[in-house]
Amino acid sequence: MPKNHAPSAYRALVKESKSGSGRAPAELARAARALPDPYYASLALISISLDSRLTPPEASKLMEDSLSLADRESRPWRKAELLAEICRKGKGASFSSSLMGSVFGKIGKFTDGQALAGVISGCAAHLGCGHASGLLRLGLANEGHETESCKPVVKYWVENCDTAGKEIMAVLAGIPPSVVRVKLAGYLHTQLAKKGSDDIGILREAIDTALKLKGPERIDGLRYLASQSSDLQSLETVAAAAMSLDSPAETAALLATLAGGAHKAGHREMALEWFRAGVECIGSSEGAEGTLRNLAAGLKRLGEDEMADGIFSRLGKTAKTGKETPASAAPAKPRAGKPRHMLVLCDTHEGGLGPVHLRMVARAAPLCVAYGLDLGLLDFPETDLGVIVKKVLADTNVGKGGQYLKELHEEGRVMLFGNSRELEPAGLVVATTSHPAQGKSVSLGDAAKAAAKHPKKRLLVLMGLGRKGLPKSLMDAAGHHAELTGANVPLETSTAMGIIAQQLGMLSIPKRY
Repeated sequence: MPKNHAPSAYRALVKESKSGSGRAPAELARAARALPDPYYASLALISISLDSRLTPPEASKLMEDSLSLADRESRPWRKAELLAEICRKGKGASFSSSLMGSVFGKIGKFTDGQALAGVISGCAAHLGCGHASGLLRLGLANEGHETESCKPVVKYWVENCDTAGKEIMAVLAGIPPSVVRVKLAGYLHTQLAKKGSDDIGILREAIDTALKLKGPERIDGLRYLASQSSDLQSLETVAAAAMSLDSPAETAALLATLAGGAHKAGHREMALEWFRAGVECIGSSEGAEGTLRNLAAGLKRLGEDEMADGIFSRLGKTAKTGKETPASAAPAKPRAGKPRHMLVLCDTHEGGLGPVHLRMVARAAPLCVAYGLDLGLLDFPETDLGVIVKKVLADTNVGKGGQYLKELHEEGRVMLFGNSRELEPAGLVVATTSHPAQGKSVSLGDAAKAAAKHPKKRLLVLMGLGRKGLPKSLMDAAGHHAELTGANVPLETSTAMGIIAQQLGMLSIPKRY
């Protein structure tokens, strides 16, 4: 590796400083300042400032020099990343109070919206309660990035600071009624509920704000509140607001989301009631086909196949003429006796629906179309399938800009699973791993033979999104483990996805020939 390779030189300096047996901190600091990249020079100095051989004044001076070098980083996104790392490293230092104040001042000077959201998110858990209100106000002023900027602040504030609910609502009251205000109040309610609060007041305020909005903003806000609700009281509170709407299509869409949340929370009967109410509410309203598909998919997850298939059958006719749609637009049907197996993506990421979810779903969709598979999404942070489809269509160019996912969705071939308990009724569950448990290892071919005894006669092959693969709880629950390579080699997510689809495709009849 070249001597002037900044990342390597940075790591070597940090290692030497931590050892306490190499050069003196002053010499290490001179070497750090000489690094050609201000990003790594700054990181090196903040790391060396933690050297136990330094006096407090010496450590503070290195911290100040680190921040000065950070200002030389011209790329906003990288500077945001750098300040977040400086916060993380200096959080427990003797100079942390001074450091956090200086970093907060630099955050306020960001003009790039995406970078500002990134630095707020990265620093929120380190700056302390004293800066939480200021960070939240900076996030609210970050036009176009308000929600992603403020959520990490709200989460930290609730988990670590006293009287968070009242103070956060006071800050939110300072902005006009908007979807942002609704979503952040709803998110605050969710975070407080996780801490054991059963107060429904903040959720009611969020609902009242949403009902004051007009057009798409109103349904957007209410749908978010519905998707965030998990306990029975919250679900019923949002359902009451949904029933008060004067638009049957909007009420049905919200009921579909609420029913998905109820099912995920283990309230099957309530979920069934809301799915059915949504179908009755929407009737034959034109332009609501997407909502009907969501309702039908939800009913299918609950095992109400007859009702769900009836809805899908109705959707196979055009709303205006009642004539059959062309064969190219009609739902694809597997040949008799041949199962359509399912590729199931298991979310292992924390937080809400983000770009990583959208990219993986968009990548899986064309594979499912090509190899004649259904697509399952397990434990995703969004309970409305229509929302996922819309976000993929809007936010990614993968898979013909989401068109393959749209095709699968229109054919009723995408299913959301709220938890692992919902998997077994839908097919024989097989977890993929590079190291199968003893007694559970099976090839997909042999698993398909075993699936012939399952009522659905198909496989549900699970894969995790992310480096860690499937969580231990799923691995333990799955009766079968499949290793894809024959050599116990772990694979990158997209590679594994392609191999699973191809192997399953050999067991299914592809949609296209």
